[in-house]
Amino acid sequence: MLLMCSMALAESKEVDVTIPDYDVNVNGVIIDTGHSQYPVITYKGITYFPMTSDYLNGIGLGLNFSADEGLKMNVNSNVSILEQKFLGANNILGSKHKAQLAPFNVEVNGKLIDNANEEYPVLMYKNITYFPMTWRFAVTEFGWTTGWNNDTGFSISIDGSDKSSEDLSETDLFEGYTLTEVDGGDLSGHRDANVVVDIGFGDRDYYAFTNEYGQLVKVIAKEIRLQDESTEPVLSTGRYYSDEAKVSRTKSSTLDEGHVIADSLGGVANAYNITPQNSTLNRHGDQAYMEKVIRDANGCTDFTAIITYPDNKT
Repeated sequence: MLLMCSMALAESKEVDVTIPDYDVNVNGVIIDTGHSQYPVITYKGITYFPMTSDYLNGIGLGLNFSADEGLKMNVNSNVSILEQKFLGANNILGSKHKAQLAPFNVEVNGKLIDNANEEYPVLMYKNITYFPMTWRFAVTEFGWTTGWNNDTGFSISIDGSDKSSEDLSETDLFEGYTLTEVDGGDLSGHRDANVVVDIGFGDRDYYAFTNEYGQLVKVIAKEIRLQDESTEPVLSTGRYYSDEAKVSRTKSSTLDEGHVIADSLGGVANAYNITPQNSTLNRHGDQAYMEKVIRDANGCTDFTAIITYPDNKT
């Protein structure tokens, strides 16, 4: 099945898209971008997937389309291995192409999307609908886990085969790490290697893990509880502490010393909660959006953040 649109696409706004030169994988299946008839594309730095039958089955989405009602998409609990069916092309990785904004109504999990005004709209490329893998959709709406690594590229985990933090005991979670206590207001910027530290303010249990180089690589929490100004010592700035830890190589003209779990979500200020974050994404992009979604929902459960780096020194 190919989701095509018979409407006059010439009237839709055109945008520039790129066939990415980085790897993309879904549940460990590497996408053959170079030979796909409907390759993964990127728009404004966001990865887009084609809504063909092989992808829909492999990412667990149900889809209906009609000329009258447009596109309706919902999460489907049935997820199979992504079998790439539409191959045989010879794409130039990194090449630029033209796509169009989808000229029909788009509904996700029963919510109507204002596609014409979306920063990352649903697109049409080669007469196939393409959907953006933003945090808003991939994580918030579809419940997936996304990741980025400079070596292995963009990844999505969907099937939930890995145990969640709720299913594991502390012995399982901390295996291979040393549980270490660090004051939440320790601003020294120092991290030990292969340790796990509780970075939740007060009695919150938010666990941060470092690798063999002392880099912060994972943060998990069974439950995120919002900051409570009425019962906690919150400063006028909305923070628990006057500043955050000064971790080496986490701040530059384009990077912020960013909290993995913000003060507003009950996170502390020590080095085990601080990573280099793109300034725009931290203040106005996916990181800010994620924090807002959690605040608006009055918290969340089974939180996981995976952090990757371009080298072993950042």
